[in-house]
Amino acid sequence: MSGTYLTVTLSEILYEFNSKIFEKIKKNLKKHDNSIR
Repeated sequence: MSGTYLTVTLSEILYEFNSKIFEKIKKNLKKHDNSIR
């Protein structure tokens, strides 16, 4: 049971981590987009 719980927690942490990175990338892309135009 604890193994499953650990897996779920890891998945949630990874998801949060990826979401934050994705937001940063999107912001950087917008900045980059503006500098190109």
